[in-house]
Amino acid sequence: MSIFLYLIAFSLSSVFCRYGIRQKTTDYNSLQLKNQYSREAQKVIFLFILYILPVLLLYGLRKGIGTDYEAYKRAYSVLHNTNIIRYLSLHKIGTGDYYMEPGYYFLNRISPNFRTLLFLCGLLTYTLIFAAIRLFQNKLYFGLPIFIYFTTHFIYSINVIRQSIALAFLLLAFAYLIKKRNLKFFVYVICAAMFHSTSWVALLYFFVQEFQSKMLNRIRDTAIVVGILLFLPVSKVLLLAASHIPQFERYFSTSLYSISFNKTSGIKWLMHIIPVIFPMVIILKSKLFESKEERMMLRIYVTEIPLRMLGFYNTWLTRFARMPQMIQIIFVPYMLRKIRDRSTQRLLVIYYTLWYIFYFVYYLFAQGGKSIHYQWIFG
Repeated sequence: MSIFLYLIAFSLSSVFCRYGIRQKTTDYNSLQLKNQYSREAQKVIFLFILYILPVLLLYGLRKGIGTDYEAYKRAYSVLHNTNIIRYLSLHKIGTGDYYMEPGYYFLNRISPNFRTLLFLCGLLTYTLIFAAIRLFQNKLYFGLPIFIYFTTHFIYSINVIRQSIALAFLLLAFAYLIKKRNLKFFVYVICAAMFHSTSWVALLYFFVQEFQSKMLNRIRDTAIVVGILLFLPVSKVLLLAASHIPQFERYFSTSLYSISFNKTSGIKWLMHIIPVIFPMVIILKSKLFESKEERMMLRIYVTEIPLRMLGFYNTWLTRFARMPQMIQIIFVPYMLRKIRDRSTQRLLVIYYTLWYIFYFVYYLFAQGGKSIHYQWIFG
């Protein structure tokens, strides 16, 4: 029954956003910075929060759901009662729960209780996703991106709170990078790293953008293809190097994150890739490469292929694949909007809706081999 509860909440919020916001919003590209907090912008943000309330309530009122729920609850009592000086001194040496990043520490400090913290985390995450989508709102269907996010990341977000906030910042960073606003890209990557240290890796995505030099672009594209093909042998060297970087050292020092170089065979990770990209390749073909925006989104997306392979060494490492996976939220609806034939377009919308429902159900059962039964604080 929990599956239906989740899907109903996702569907309601997505439909509300699809039909309730599209006529009342203005493209961020046409807004001057000083007008971003105008009455209209405030109204749109209020409507968005109202429309995603079914999912926000599921997120904030849950009890005991999520593999790290108790750990985050314990960390709240520690971080909330620790002043900034003590936190920084203990954070530097990674003592206990103090290893958690400054951005998450700040949310703990300003939250009067753990329940408020959960609502703040959910609201911050969803608002960042909304801000990224709005940068492309005239080029995609508004409800579908929201639905894609919930079905691919909601269950993940209740297990890994800090990284989920970081991923939302990274989606906004990608959106600004695609819009050629490099400064904001760097700012939001830094913000992401303030919630999860692994986000520093996303700085490398700066090179997916289109450069003025055609030769440089060709070299970059060739490097991406070669990198994907040679990633498995090269990744061993990269992992060993990363284990000596202070920001990442913790992730190699415990058994949970330890690396095994006894590579196991398997192609199950392709399930994350082929169902998404195959219909686009067949139907859209060269349209995948028509504009700079499309090429940049495609470059970000294909890096999910090698990052999924990291699961050969430790399943925890597949968290890195979540970074490029975020671009699906924009990339899939963006490409669907380019299809001129209405029948084909509707058919693909149905296909992707069903695919993401399947993905959600599969991922839900994959968590410990059983469904995450929803429990809330009132029962």
